[in-house]
Amino acid sequence: MSSFQIDHVVPENLADDPQKFQETKAKLNLGKDFDLTGFDNLLPCKPGANGQKGSIIMEPARIHYFLAIAADKKAEIEQRLPTNREPQESESALILLQQCLERSELSAEEVGRILEEHGERRRKYSVSSKR
Repeated sequence: MSSFQIDHVVPENLADDPQKFQETKAKLNLGKDFDLTGFDNLLPCKPGANGQKGSIIMEPARIHYFLAIAADKKAEIEQRLPTNREPQESESALILLQQCLERSELSAEEVGRILEEHGERRRKYSVSSKR
């Protein structure tokens, strides 16, 4: 899993600009309920490709091609996901750190330091809870 990233076919940063998001949905003939973070808009991709694409909105034919692939895999992904599973706090934190690193909001060194501090706290908690 660490060798790929999840890419939003229709860029997720459109959520920050509702008017542009509505215009993009209309231009692409996407339904009014189209979800930027839904499985219909997510595909695995190599980190380099994801970084190159960034917030580019591809031409409609390409977007529909990739959205069709995502839609085709949606049922399988949902079936494989554990049911009634809330993401654990550590998983959410790791995802947030990865996103911050990808957006250059944190350096690799800062992420490493945060993970190291978190690991030390977990070890201390684990030792004290066994007493």
